[in-house]
Parts: sequence; C-alpha cells; structure tokens
Amino acid sequence: MAINTNIQVGIPKAIELGLAVRWAEKVVDLGSELELPDTCPYKVLHWFYMDDTHHQWWAFWRTHETPVGFVAEDKNTGGIIVAIRGTSTADEWFQNLQARKVSFAKYQHHPGQTEEGFTNLYSSIKMGTAPNAQRLGNFLIALGNPDITITGHSLGG
Repeated sequence: MAINTNIQVGIPKAIELGLAVRWAEKVVDLGSELELPDTCPYKVLHWFYMDDTHHQWWAFWRTHETPVGFVAEDKNTGGIIVAIRGTSTADEWFQNLQARKVSFAKYQHHPGQTEEGFTNLYSSIKMGTAPNAQRLGNFLIALGNPDITITGHSLGG
C-alpha cells in the first residue's frame, strides 16, 4: 500500500475533517457510540477502542476500553476517513507523560521513534472491546485499497 503524505486539502475539507474529530470526541462525553447527524458527509462503518491503562504497572488488575475514534465512508466520494479524538482521560494524560522515545518498528517497515506513551496507547487500538477484537490496521487492509484520510487532534494527531 503506497502512502501519499503530500495531500493538500482546502478549507471546507479541513473544517469537515475537524468536525469528524469533534464527533469522535463527543463519544467520550456521551459514554457511548453515537450516530452522526444526517447532514454529515460520512457514514460510520465502525468505532474503535483503546485500553488507556495499557502498559501501566499500577493498573495491572484492570483494563479500561474507551472509544477513541471511528472509520467512516465519505458518502460523496466513497473514500475512507479515520477520525481519532484527542487525549481525554486521566489515564491517557498519564500515558502522554511517558516521553521516552521508543521504536515504532512493530507498525512500520521503516520506523521512526515515538514517545512510549503514544506507542503504548496505539498498540492497544482494536475494533471492539473483546480481547480478540480485530486490530484497526487489519480492518483497514480488509477494506481493500480505498483512499484513506486520517485526521485527529492531540493524542489522535
């Protein structure tokens, strides 16, 4: 799969993608998945979750699966967007403080380094709350080869 990182979007599309991130953030406020408004140009295909206590030694007795974003289809173009919300919970803020640089090799063939907390949170993302739920990357691969746009804020950026 080739990745084009030189895409430029106009102001209307940027606003639309920003609203998608805001809808992903609203799910935390509501405590459950939500339907996007009819005026939204996207149709949600699937919400995805992460364990915001992932790799925290003091939270070994529990997991906390929290919705972090969604995969949606653009109703006009058929393209796919992945919208990821920003940092929200106290556990996520704690993860943000784990700033030691680690390899992102598990996720890329030519990895760079990311902060340990970021890497831990992203390694826990899956398409449901069940322990054996499909991983986000595998879900996207199963869609074939659509045009995919990823948008996010803070932790999701």
